[in-house]
Amino acid sequence: MHLVVKALVAAFLVANAKNITFSWHLRFFYYVFRYCVLPGWLGYAAKDKPASPFAERRYGTRCTLMDCDINGHKSNSTYFSDLDIARTDLVVWLLNKFFRDTHKANGRWAYVPLGSVYCNFKKEIKPLQKYTIVSRVLGWNQKWLIVESRFEIGTKKNPVVAATALTKYVVKDKRKTIPPSDAFQMSGFSDEHCAEGLKRFEKIQSFMEVEGIEIE
Repeated sequence: MHLVVKALVAAFLVANAKNITFSWHLRFFYYVFRYCVLPGWLGYAAKDKPASPFAERRYGTRCTLMDCDINGHKSNSTYFSDLDIARTDLVVWLLNKFFRDTHKANGRWAYVPLGSVYCNFKKEIKPLQKYTIVSRVLGWNQKWLIVESRFEIGTKKNPVVAATALTKYVVKDKRKTIPPSDAFQMSGFSDEHCAEGLKRFEKIQSFMEVEGIEIE
């Protein structure tokens, strides 16, 4: 009987591993360590360098039982903890050279704090259902960096969008605000890429204003 109980407890913990205490912290710092700390220690650049600042990043996970609310599907609040991890993966993948170089230059880490998040829920995600968060940078101005994330269910060839999110970030070195273009240039992206980010921001600016997303 005790073995059965232990097996059930172990199975529950494995199935809900991402909800266990400190699991969020471990997943968050895994990407920071992988792209920012480890390459600096070993003196190499990340092999999977993105071709552009607008490249998509995919983060796959599953709706655990502890993710579900009383309605029997993924709780709205848990979308935001998933977004934290998926966006961290994207940002450190894109800007890891900027983070390493600024740390090497002044002995402290730059960071990218959250300004705001807008989320639009479209389809339910069911218990134990797999889904993928597809994130990409939409554009930036002299202060704000805008990231889009899509929660996709179904297959990669025929995805169904369950939710979309727009995130507003700002790049900081202590209290100093770093223009995103500067951060991307320091990460090795071209002047053309940096100019393109500003142009893309202008295209989405009216939508953000309609949705009440402050951009000043």
